[in-house]
Amino acid sequence: MSHITVHIDSATAERLRVISAVFDRPIEEICCLSIAESAHAYFERQPDQDPARNMGQLHACLLAPVGVLA
Repeated sequence: MSHITVHIDSATAERLRVISAVFDRPIEEICCLSIAESAHAYFERQPDQDPARNMGQLHACLLAPVGVLA
């Protein structure tokens, strides 16, 4: 897996802390899913240009707390 350093503002950091607590997931996991979904959304408009078109994707439903999708 690749590594990336992202600089965020204090408002985004606070939002991520809350989301992390709500979904009981590490902030890094929330960020990973957000980045993956953003990249996927970009290439939805031009799927023939997507370098990962046959590789699958992460979905926001993976963030659902235990028992919510039951």
